[in-house]
Amino acid sequence: MVFILADCDQYFKKSLFFVGEIGGNDYNYPLLAFRSNKHAIDLVPSVINKIINVTSALIEEGAVTLVVPGNLPIGCSAVLLERFSDDIDGSMTQGIIVLSAAEQYCQASQC
Repeated sequence: MVFILADCDQYFKKSLFFVGEIGGNDYNYPLLAFRSNKHAIDLVPSVINKIINVTSALIEEGAVTLVVPGNLPIGCSAVLLERFSDDIDGSMTQGIIVLSAAEQYCQASQC
């Protein structure tokens, strides 16, 4: 199927775009590879900026209806629950630190 630019404009205007899941593997790799939490936390700004850039590019191309769900809730993953549970009481304090960093970045950058 061949489209001319005018056809693409109309196609973008009547389409539904799902943007994501961006960043899931970026966070999962360091968290599951027993790297420091800081490594995962340091990725938060670049993942959020990538989501912003992709969404903005679609809008610039004429997209009107977008769904940006963000990342899946990885905090319920059995592997991550085990990885970050405290040996003494089973709490997940280390995992909460990563989630808190993402929230703080979003608040600071008003994303």
